Amino acid sequence: RESIRITACGVYLIWFAVCTTARTIFLQTIVFTVSGYDTPSWRIWSCYANPYISLVLGYTCIWLTVGIAVERVLIECFNMNLYETRRHAIVVSIVALVYSSASNLPAIFAREFLPDPLGQVICVYDYQSHQAWSLVDTAFSYVNLIVPCTAHLVCTVCILTTIARRKILICK
Repeated sequence: RESIRITACGVYLIWFAVCTTARTIFLQTIVFTVSGYDTPSWRIWSCYANPYISLVLGYTCIWLTVGIAVERVLIECFNMNLYETRRHAIVVSIVALVYSSASNLPAIFAREFLPDPLGQVICVYDYQSHQAWSLVDTAFSYVNLIVPCTAHLVCTVCILTTIARRKILICK
């Protein structure tokens, strides 16, 4: 039995586990934010840092699943060696993290503290005064949704086609 850490999918799964664990921790800090929202440091944390980091980690996980799917296609359909793409997986994981960080910049720059009708200060996306960030956010939202879904669909079709061909060859 081979160690999963030396395969490309193992590298993706380790990154995935780290990102999901960190995201879970950041989502839990929302509970602490409610209790201490009156301090300026908690306001900044809950308005800018926490949503940004949570979004970055979430989108990184989505792109890592695309990496896993593509690696499986390369291994199953194109007979690539299971162990030769490990460095490639590390590079792709880092690129996914950097891309997710860049694509979620509107989570920082389009947010502002504004008063609500009761006079409380709340953090909101203010796309009225930041229209450029609204366009960037919309474009990246579509890319972060459509490209992974399409990649998963194509990879699934490729894998199922390969399995069907092998089954036909075995039955002959």
